[in-house]
Amino acid sequence: MAVKERMGYAIECDFPDCGTSTQDLGDYAFWGSLEDAVQEWVDHDGYADDLGYYCHGHTVWNDSEEEGIEERVPMPYSIDTLFDLAERRIASKIDYLTRNALYNHGNRVRDLASRQAARYARASREVKIRMVQR
Repeated sequence: MAVKERMGYAIECDFPDCGTSTQDLGDYAFWGSLEDAVQEWVDHDGYADDLGYYCHGHTVWNDSEEEGIEERVPMPYSIDTLFDLAERRIASKIDYLTRNALYNHGNRVRDLASRQAARYARASREVKIRMVQR
């Protein structure tokens, strides 16, 4: 058995400094045809059109006034967009830290409850021993 080089297609987000690619989406990094790579990209809520290829994080919903049609379009690269992305990252970090703090708090509460139960059991044993000794 030999290792052979295979050429394939992969897509990377065109938003500046993003770097998200089809390798980040699932099990495969490259596809044999461009259509398969684009289909995988679109299946993961990416944007693929003449304007370029944009990942889920760099697309927004375009609320068109035409018959309520909604579609994903690329974010414009502007200061407002950068603030929006920063707010998303901050909210994500706050959510992560909150979940982590609640998890650690739960562990501490369980630990304190088990210590309290052990103290109660020890105290009740000591009381029983004193009662027997009298």
